[in-house]
Amino acid sequence: MQWKSTWLLLALFVVGIMSLSIVGCGSDDTGTPGEPAVTTPSTDTPVEVASITPIDYDAEKEGIQKVYSDFYRAFNAKRMTDLRKTIYESNGTEFSAVWWVGGVPKQVGPTNGWNQIKATIESLWSHTSTSGQKWTGSNRFSEFWIRRKKSNPNELEATAKAYASYRTQGGSGITYAVLVKNKNKDWLIQQIEGITQNTVNNRGSKPSITRYFFDPSAKVK
Repeated sequence: MQWKSTWLLLALFVVGIMSLSIVGCGSDDTGTPGEPAVTTPSTDTPVEVASITPIDYDAEKEGIQKVYSDFYRAFNAKRMTDLRKTIYESNGTEFSAVWWVGGVPKQVGPTNGWNQIKATIESLWSHTSTSGQKWTGSNRFSEFWIRRKKSNPNELEATAKAYASYRTQGGSGITYAVLVKNKNKDWLIQQIEGITQNTVNNRGSKPSITRYFFDPSAKVK
């Protein structure tokens, strides 16, 4: 009988030791009594992405039309102060005009930067062979391409095309323009080129201004 009691006490002692070991192993999750438990942060927390306002294409087209009409009017009235208000002045600002003379295209520019553009336009206004010439054809764009800038999706850039050109020659010609917004969110012309219809007929209509794009996904109806 004494032998059985001894084994019973020994078994209870072993069970007690094992219970303490299990409690000790669980302390990594529950922490030391009196201290907060250590938890592993979840890796499934969703990342919040800032929303981008949808493009109001009708409003953007209206702003683009306005600045081109202002340029057209100021150029033909020879008002440099008003014309400058339509230009986005930067290292990428360009002006070009092309017409056909003696079987070859006569191209002015692209001139770069406001100071060169101003001098070029003033020369066209004053030179005896060009002083009577104006921007002719439509003062409204007929085609638009508007997209978000790759460098900043919250900013827009655009190109547009009108059936117009500097001086009349064989028809309306084509005007190409690159437009961007200033800090006040107003559209301004960064680059513009007028190509007469005779030039288009003889050499094609590819623009020489450097930032013009025809991205199909940016085409606006």
